[in-house]
Amino acid sequence: MMGPKKREPAKWIFAKELKDCTVIEEKDPEEKGKPYVITPLGTRVKRVLFTGTVTSKNSEENLTKVAVSDATGTFYVNAFANDFNIEQKAALDSLEADTTVTIMGRINPFRTDDGVYYFNVNPEMVSRSDSIAADFWNLRAAYVAKRKLYAIREAMKGNIMEEDNLTKLGYSSEEAADAIRAKESYGEDDFQSVREVAQ
Repeated sequence: MMGPKKREPAKWIFAKELKDCTVIEEKDPEEKGKPYVITPLGTRVKRVLFTGTVTSKNSEENLTKVAVSDATGTFYVNAFANDFNIEQKAALDSLEADTTVTIMGRINPFRTDDGVYYFNVNPEMVSRSDSIAADFWNLRAAYVAKRKLYAIREAMKGNIMEEDNLTKLGYSSEEAADAIRAKESYGEDDFQSVREVAQ
């Protein structure tokens, strides 16, 4: 007997890492839900967790849109007034500009006719935060990004294409997999563009 399906873990990533994504993983047409997004740091992600400051809000009867900025860019958060999102919409409606907030939600990718990707987040958890929580999130997210950049740098040396080669250097299996995925999916210019997230 199969147990309940595990929820996809939320990834700690900066807004710029999500914004710079150009790769969406193909999925089985019968598979439900949104596809995985592959970021320039190799993160394979459907769900994100981030902390930032509310910079704008547009609230209507059926939809609330909130922009939340971190040190690298902006996440765009949308909550609809349906049974699934009603509590999250109410939470977004209660926010004011300059509020510090932590949000966990699912990434919703949108591709324009000319091939440009945009991403918004459908929230599953909205929580007011403070400067201490924001500082912790920034430090941890930067540490995660920096480790991935170091692993990518190693993967780019020579012909390292095996995860085992990276784990032997002290990287976790996830960091190794992300580095190989980044090397296969993106070029050197893409890594340079997100290098600032780890500063």
